[in-house]
Parts: sequence; C-alpha cells; structure tokens
Amino acid sequence: MNSILVNGISAKWGGGKSILVNFLSLLNNTNKDDQFIVVVPANADYCAYAKKNIIILPVKGSSLSLCRYYFFTIRRIIKKYNVSLIFNLSDIIVPVSTKQLYLFDWPYAIYPESIVWKRMGRKEWLFRKLKLFLIKRFIHLPVLFIAQTKVSEVRLKKRFSIENVEVVPNAVSLDNLTGGIHKDFYLPSKQLNSCT
Repeated sequence: MNSILVNGISAKWGGGKSILVNFLSLLNNTNKDDQFIVVVPANADYCAYAKKNIIILPVKGSSLSLCRYYFFTIRRIIKKYNVSLIFNLSDIIVPVSTKQLYLFDWPYAIYPESIVWKRMGRKEWLFRKLKLFLIKRFIHLPVLFIAQTKVSEVRLKKRFSIENVEVVPNAVSLDNLTGGIHKDFYLPSKQLNSCT
C-alpha cells in the first residue's frame, strides 16, 4: 500500500477548490488500496470525502503562516504517514525530496509581462513575488509538471526551462458530466480566435 499526500492547502475557492472537489469525488468512488492524506484549508468543508483510505487533514493558517506549513508542518505529515508520493495542487512547490507531481494552475508565474502585475497593491504584489521566488527556487524538485492547456505548457517550459510537462485539461465540474443543465451562451463562432 502506497501513502500519497494530496497537497490542497490553498483550495479554498474558485478553480483550486473545483479541481480538488473533482479529484476527491473520483477518488471516493474508487476502491484503491493506497492511502491518501489530503491536506485542506481548515475553513473549507472537505470532511464529507473522508473514508477508510482517505484521510482529510484540515490545516489552519493564514497567508503568512504558509511558510511555516511548507517548511515544517508538511515535513511532519510526510514523515508521520510515510508518504512516497505528493500530488501537489497548490501554487507553491513542496520543498522536499519526496517524489512530487505538481499541478500548475497559477498564470501569474508564466505571464510576467501582464499588466495585472502593475495593478496589484503592494502587499498583494509582495506576496505573489514571494510565491514566484519559491517556485523558481524549487522548480527542480517535481518529477512531473501538469499544465491545463497547451499554451500554459509552452509558457511553463519556456519560462522555467523545464521539459517534464504534460497537459491534462481540467473539467469545470463533474456535475456537468452527470446530466446537469445544458447552457448555450450563443457565442459567435466566427469571431472567436485561438490564442497561443
């Protein structure tokens, strides 16, 4: 039996939460022998996904305590559960030698020329620059990077000089696959352009 850590510490809302909920929903419907330790933010409700081989670990913390989490707390979790693989769904690479798959979904890191960097407040800019510094510092650790689009794969490879990137598109929600409401937004197909 393998012990796999799923790092979902930043999955509080939006896309990160959607990805983690989809993953846990699929995982909950499989009969894997492996043990999954899923780290989640304490203020988000993920306890419904716990079962015999899925341990949900809510971790309290603020943006400022993330450094303590990444450099101390997560190491204790890895040791306690004898983790052999990390599936990292958070923005920051886990700074450990344990084999790690890193789902990259943070566009700020691959669009340094974006005007959004100039529109941020000082605190937000500093926090995002710190995350970017940590990504660059530990970019050599993941054995595989997962990008959600071909464009992000190309930018990720170019920006960080890495090769081990695979594209795995993310569904918006599994609910859409189970007979949910179909919505047609009547977008003019002739006016849509692809961006690369």
